[in-house]
Amino acid sequence: NFALKTALKRDYEYFWIMDDDCIVQPDSLTQLMCVAKAHPDFGFLSSRVLWTDGTRCRMNEQKLMEGSLDADKPQRCRQASFVSILLRAAAVRKAGLPISEFFIWGDDVEYTRRLSKIFPCWYVPASVVIHKTANNEGSNIATDSAARLPRYRFAYRNEVYIAKKEKGSRILYQGAKILYHSARVLIKAPDHKLERLGIIWSGSREGLSFDPRVEKVQ
Repeated sequence: NFALKTALKRDYEYFWIMDDDCIVQPDSLTQLMCVAKAHPDFGFLSSRVLWTDGTRCRMNEQKLMEGSLDADKPQRCRQASFVSILLRAAAVRKAGLPISEFFIWGDDVEYTRRLSKIFPCWYVPASVVIHKTANNEGSNIATDSAARLPRYRFAYRNEVYIAKKEKGSRILYQGAKILYHSARVLIKAPDHKLERLGIIWSGSREGLSFDPRVEKVQ
């Protein structure tokens, strides 16, 4: 939020966002810019994200409108992570900034879904980056270490907020996800089962009243 706000005030045309453990390749940005020129009205462009062993990074898989993540050509995209996406200043001005109150999870989900409702957005498989995470399992409250459990409250709160805003099938999807994750905790969690369940349900309940403001910069 702060970085984009600052960059907008400096009148940059494009913003390339990535995690601090994202390892780019020599042509990662070149490939994004090729698609930017071919589709100048885009909202965001998202790179193919691989893990350190060369397989697809599970926590950064895009949600496509059609096509496959294994495709060679750009595919229309609904949702992506902040691990290497290119944004257009004009799109950010119209859609607003990422919600800073979302910290620490879900801000990229909400923001890319918000952008893709307004502009055509694309997954760019020719732009490849490496996400140097500790493992390739993604987030899992049932098996994650006890020290990391408190942050999951933000995940469930933010996901319920997104479902509440999108309504319809998204609410059904989130409800099913909460039940599934609760069952997974009961079956697979090695310890702190009550704490894990409490975080899922208290975070989700908090999401019902969570209503942050979308900030815009002109």
